[in-house]
Amino acid sequence: MLDPLMLLASAAACTRRELGTAVLVVTLRAAAVVARQVSTLHHLAGGRVALRVSLGGRRKSTRRSACR
Repeated sequence: MLDPLMLLASAAACTRRELGTAVLVVTLRAAAVVARQVSTLHHLAGGRVALRVSLGGRRKSTRRSACR
């Protein structure tokens, strides 16, 4: 499975369009890693990043990540 943020970084080099995710479920990832990746992507894309996030729809996943 391909990582959506790394695909956006690759697309940033080939286009001038705004880049973004439909929805990135943040409870499936480490928050600090996502923050660093998005910050890097924002810099590489020249500010053309729109990030839409969700905690997901399952209670188990939000409990595991301590998001409430």
